Amino acid sequence: MSQSTPTTISTTMSLIPLLQGITPLLSSFTTGLSLSLSVILVPRLLESPSPLMLRQWLSAFHQGKKLIPGLSILSSLGYFLLSWHFRPSGTSRLSKIYLLAGVTTLSIVPYTRIIMWPTNLKLMAKEEEFSSWGVVETARTATKEGEELTAKIVREEDHVLITEEEEKGAKYLVDHWGLLNLGRAGLVGLAAALGLGAGYI
Repeated sequence: MSQSTPTTISTTMSLIPLLQGITPLLSSFTTGLSLSLSVILVPRLLESPSPLMLRQWLSAFHQGKKLIPGLSILSSLGYFLLSWHFRPSGTSRLSKIYLLAGVTTLSIVPYTRIIMWPTNLKLMAKEEEFSSWGVVETARTATKEGEELTAKIVREEDHVLITEEEEKGAKYLVDHWGLLNLGRAGLVGLAAALGLGAGYI
């Protein structure tokens, strides 16, 4: 039966401070990345016409889907390892804080699936609908009083006009997605705060 050597124990102990520093840093980076989608990207998207806005949102969505979940899983693994390491050492409070940080980080998965996914599906359906029309423009007509009204959807070969209602509906969905994403960023940010705070206990 193999036994832990002093060298192995020493190596493990030397990696713990490194893990305590890297894991909250990774959580903080993920928080910043997620926040930038709502605070920086979404306002710029809302300035674009709906078809372009939806294409850009979909591109950002696919890029974020590749990065944020993976970074969050790495962070949670780091927190769980730290929680396991400090559990038998008598520092149960520290172990519980890291455990809470890991669970909080992983909670973005059910949050995304339950809270955000319906809006994601609506946005993807809207983007597919607009893309199937080819060239899309917002049409407006003037009334006798000089007010602007949006024309009904008109199909003229590959030239399509969308209503103001469609335009506002698409922008509302993107804006709503940005608000929901703030909640997801908040969860990861809370985990980062717990991880950083644990380093001072």
